[in-house]
Amino acid sequence: MDSGGRWPVYFVLFYALAGFWFGDTFAAIGLGISALTPIGFFAIGEAFPLWMAFVTAAA
Repeated sequence: MDSGGRWPVYFVLFYALAGFWFGDTFAAIGLGISALTPIGFFAIGEAFPLWMAFVTAAA
């Protein structure tokens, strides 16, 4: 389950970095998903894959 949260954070890191060049929206998406991933990992438990499906659907 640990790797289920690691790869989305790596992926949205590029969203956050793109925010430096393309606008604040990309940075907000990247930072938002990066913040919601550990919240879901520690708080949701077994429903974490479902949590990530809803969180990353915005990206």
